[in-house]
Amino acid sequence: MTQPTLISYSRVSSVKQVSGSGLKQQTQELERISHDLNLPIDKRSFSDEGKSAFHGKHLDAALGDLLALVQSGEIARGSVIVVSNADRLSRQSVDKSTPLLLSVLSAGIGIYTTMDNRLYTSGSPNLMVDVIMLVLSLGLGHEESKKKSQRVSQAALLAVEAHNKGKRCPTTGLAIAIHNGNRHPFWVDTSKGVVDKHPLYFTVAKDMLTKWLLGWTVEQITDWVNSKGLPRKFTYGGVNNFLTRNNDDAFLGTHTIKGTSLPHYYPPLLSAEQVDEYKQLRAQRTSKPVNSGYYNRYKGVFVCGICGCNMVMNYRKNKGVSFLCGNRIQVGSSCMGGSIKGTRLDLAVLAMAKMYVFPKASKEVDLEKEIADKKARIIGYAKKLAKRHSDALESTMLQLEDEVSELEAKLAQRPFKPLDEPLNKLWDEVKLDELEQTESQQPAVKFHKLLQASFKSVRIVSMGGFTTRVEVATHDDTLYQCIVSGKNHVKVSGIQHIEDGMGLGRLSDNQPIQ
Repeated sequence: MTQPTLISYSRVSSVKQVSGSGLKQQTQELERISHDLNLPIDKRSFSDEGKSAFHGKHLDAALGDLLALVQSGEIARGSVIVVSNADRLSRQSVDKSTPLLLSVLSAGIGIYTTMDNRLYTSGSPNLMVDVIMLVLSLGLGHEESKKKSQRVSQAALLAVEAHNKGKRCPTTGLAIAIHNGNRHPFWVDTSKGVVDKHPLYFTVAKDMLTKWLLGWTVEQITDWVNSKGLPRKFTYGGVNNFLTRNNDDAFLGTHTIKGTSLPHYYPPLLSAEQVDEYKQLRAQRTSKPVNSGYYNRYKGVFVCGICGCNMVMNYRKNKGVSFLCGNRIQVGSSCMGGSIKGTRLDLAVLAMAKMYVFPKASKEVDLEKEIADKKARIIGYAKKLAKRHSDALESTMLQLEDEVSELEAKLAQRPFKPLDEPLNKLWDEVKLDELEQTESQQPAVKFHKLLQASFKSVRIVSMGGFTTRVEVATHDDTLYQCIVSGKNHVKVSGIQHIEDGMGLGRLSDNQPIQ
């Protein structure tokens, strides 16, 4: 979209706000602002209902989509995002929320706050004052959320102590529900203040576990449960987390709050014997994702930008190939490394290779040819020295011999066989639509060899929503990075060279590219 527009973003954090007038109050002034700023209202609107800005959960929802469009340039410069207050965008700590807002302003997008009718833009003559005002607003919002979180935590700890002393509902004997900001699992019902079996989903959860123990795949179970016509829509990821994450204690009825166990809190889904069987099967069935025979074109090159573990290829029907951190899929892992679809990664790597890393044939270095040239020069100098001695000539020849030794050592360390053609020519010939075809694996094999010849490593870090930072390192340790963003219309932007020491090892906190 080339024309600047007025874009509404609203966030209400509680069910009470959602059911009341929260959303309406945040959007009712759009027409007045549109008239004042002479900007048309964008047909797209973004809203997060019940998503916490304190914990940053809205970054994986509508706000994440909005930021991806900003970074990719799909929202035109000069557009303005309308919010009730700056803290609607983030209530995280200032060191996390400030870069988020500055990345919006630096992209040429304004922020309008309806609470005080202020417009913040990067072209403002009072930019420094505006930024200070934004930071103060963010800081106040964070402190307010932090105090609220602490009050909730203190109340929850008192309730935990009462539970572990045996306090139960006097009429039903069930555990009293403790709300500490975290959701209860879908198979329980806490609407009456106690933790009871959900009238619909408790039986569904038991059936899902039973089918998984019998050998059903996650995909089969997802299709089965969604075929039952239940009000709740189950996603593949949600079912996978339920079946393969470490939920052993919860299945037995134990809840954990702030590191304290609460036995006999949930109605148990499995017996102790069934949990033992479940653990054994889970260890066998979650050791690695299924790749369905696809050739892993990033094998040995692609690693997690957070923990450094190899990224593992996975295949899902109708979804294609994706890659995720091999550490993250292990039970009990704390790595928060992201995942990425193979087609998105291909676009990013190809863009960097063609547009920045290997734009001209003159940049291609053939070590074997360079060694041969230097050895030919040494032989020529040796013939001259045999006829007449020259200290300068002898010094040059000795220097060349040292250079040859260094190049031969470098050649010996190469994990691949050099390709016959210049790399830039081979990258120009890559056809992305052939890399995931099942009829022939040859294009993927050829791509893998080209990747190994070009790069020492490929790494990623998720930036939230549909935005990922991709970094490549050449064999001489030169680093390049880019941003791949967008959900339906994928775009690669921000391709640049990275100074030594400024790669993902220092940027894993997901700071936006300046």
